[in-house]
Amino acid sequence: MSYTKRTDVSCDAGETVCQLDTGELVAVRCDIDVQDDKILFRAAGRVIDETGAPALDYAGRAIARSFPFPVPTSVATAEGVDVIARQCLMCILGEPGTRPGWNQSFLDSYNVRLAIAAASVEPGPVDAGAVL
Repeated sequence: MSYTKRTDVSCDAGETVCQLDTGELVAVRCDIDVQDDKILFRAAGRVIDETGAPALDYAGRAIARSFPFPVPTSVATAEGVDVIARQCLMCILGEPGTRPGWNQSFLDSYNVRLAIAAASVEPGPVDAGAVL
């Protein structure tokens, strides 16, 4: 898996556009909030087209993922806020995780690549007669 940053595609303020190796464009961002003794990282990614408009799934919903990650302030300052923010953004982009405890199952919950894969699946009942 890999991505390339794109500066020629419109996105919202605070976002960076990345083109996945599969061709899709994802606008990503990470916001930080201080909550008591924790720093909350809120990474998010939304799939867009070349004009910056949101890509939609089969049901007409925007294809997006978000990832809230609270970290004790002492850990965030020791490791570096930018380091943790990057790890959160990589999680959104479906890149391999580097934090202890972030196994593949955990990462898949926030992976925009899996949201893209699911976007073309038609919701509703399966025609059991046709598939059996």
